[in-house]
Amino acid sequence: MSCEPAVPRRRTLLGWLLLALLACLVGFYLHVLGLVATPHVDEAYTRAYLTGEFAVYPSSVGWRPGDGLDYTPGTFTDLRGSEARRNWLARFDWHRVGTPVVTLVGYSGRLFLHLTGEPDAASQRHRLRLGLVCRLPLEHAGDLVVSVNGTEVARAYCGEGLLIIDRFVPAGLLGARRYDEIRIDRTRASIFETILTRLGFRADAVELDWFAVDGE
Repeated sequence: MSCEPAVPRRRTLLGWLLLALLACLVGFYLHVLGLVATPHVDEAYTRAYLTGEFAVYPSSVGWRPGDGLDYTPGTFTDLRGSEARRNWLARFDWHRVGTPVVTLVGYSGRLFLHLTGEPDAASQRHRLRLGLVCRLPLEHAGDLVVSVNGTEVARAYCGEGLLIIDRFVPAGLLGARRYDEIRIDRTRASIFETILTRLGFRADAVELDWFAVDGE
């Protein structure tokens, strides 16, 4: 057995280069993970591609010089039979592809608007109008609740037949954000009704035909 002391090995130039390359790769992947965890993107990109709320990417080149969610107050928007005019509807809240009418998928549906033509929109009150059709039998009927940016502005009974909601929205709700959210919620009637809705058997229970937002 040899008792000679071990000679320390020196790392070659190739070894140092490989270590440097490994460090660069680790740094790159950590950077990518950081971007994914805390993306530095605008609201339009986040809600179109990350959360999937917007049906279109409103800031894309295809919508210039406007915005895919632009809405001019006073415009009557008929949603029946026109795919091209359904940009405002949330992507997964509505049955909206290949059908002449737009109906709720589940218990709630959202519209997103970017108000234009009113530089002081946030300081004005607005008139919100919605044209809906309810198809709920008496034992499963309930209320529809309409909210704007999280604040309830209307509540109405939804059973069978035409329902028109016409309410004034207080100043400070519409136009205060770049993208306003108008939400329509069905109240839950029973466990049985909830199961039917979750299974898709109530997909035509509430139909949205048109909407309009009028400035004061």
